[in-house]
Amino acid sequence: ARVYNKESIEEEVKNAHESLTKIENLMFKDSKFVVGTELTIADTNLYTVIEQISVPVLKFDLSAYPKLNGWKAHLETLDSFKDVSKLSEELRETAERSTKIVEDGQKRIKNY
Repeated sequence: ARVYNKESIEEEVKNAHESLTKIENLMFKDSKFVVGTELTIADTNLYTVIEQISVPVLKFDLSAYPKLNGWKAHLETLDSFKDVSKLSEELRETAERSTKIVEDGQKRIKNY
């Protein structure tokens, strides 16, 4: 089992930023999609990963990736992508509720 501590989390964040920088620099030059000229599973997969790392509890800042954010916004306008976007929003809301529950629990423990 992997043990997470401050150093390992910082390393994971660094690796994620390096990967996102590569995506930002290499992709979306000739297309509005990850692969080819149409929406594919590559887009939905990357979108869900981006959504997972951008939940508030992780405090992962995506503002340094304008192409990635533009691609994400473009996908969210597509009728064929609405179900993925809706599911992602539901997952985000669940993550936010879970974060609040954890934070409330931590406050109660401190005050006990």
